[in-house]
Amino acid sequence: MHPTAFSYHFCNQRGKLPLMIRYEQDFNAWLLHTIRLIQQEKFAAIDREHLIEELEGMSKSQQHELLNHLRVLLAHLLKWQFQSTYRCNSWRRTIVEQRQQIRDLYQI
Repeated sequence: MHPTAFSYHFCNQRGKLPLMIRYEQDFNAWLLHTIRLIQQEKFAAIDREHLIEELEGMSKSQQHELLNHLRVLLAHLLKWQFQSTYRCNSWRRTIVEQRQQIRDLYQI
């Protein structure tokens, strides 16, 4: 495994001593450093394993979020159609809100 798969070095604020930062210990520092490496086109130094893991996780998270919005929307649409005597403004607002959340998620 490539040594940058788990950690990387960068200089401290004074630019003297190298500091070891691990993905597992400081995600934000790792992310900012990864962004800088990409901007500088230093692709060999990128922690590819964790970057791929994060990108895949984002995709799974977005899928999970979409499914949640669809479940709520479908439940309220079914209630709206089959329980018409109980229709209320909160159902209407929920339907509108879930549709908007789905649009925002996929920028439709």
